[in-house]
Amino acid sequence: MRLEGVAGRYCVARYDRPPALPGGLVFYAATDREHSLICEQSRLPPGATHVEDGFCAMRVEGRLDMAMVGVLAALTGALAGGGVPVMALSTYDTDYLLVREAMRDRARALLAAAGHEILSARGQE
Repeated sequence: MRLEGVAGRYCVARYDRPPALPGGLVFYAATDREHSLICEQSRLPPGATHVEDGFCAMRVEGRLDMAMVGVLAALTGALAGGGVPVMALSTYDTDYLLVREAMRDRARALLAAAGHEILSARGQE
C-alpha cells in the first residue's frame, strides 16, 4: 500500500457543542456524548474543552473500494507491533493515520518494514 504524507500539523479537540468548522483537512464527529474535531492546529476554532496537538497525518493513496478488507488492520498492526499509538480515520474514499510528530520517523520505518511505501507530503522533506 502507498501512503502519502499530508502537509500540516494537526490537533484533536473536544467541544461541548458543535464548533464552526475551519477550512483545510477537517474531521468532525458528533455523538450523543461528545463533539470531536481534527484539523490543522493553526485553524482550531476557539471553545475546545480539551486539545491534543502535535500530530502529523498520512493518507492511503488513491480511492479504496468499500469491499476491501484489512487495510487499517495492516497499517495499524504494523504500528502497534512497534509501539506507535495511532488515530485512524476513514472517509468515503480512503483512510488516514495520525501519529504524534515525535513518533513520525518510527512510524514511517515500521510501515516501510511492513512493505508499505511512504511518500512525503508536498512542501515537507
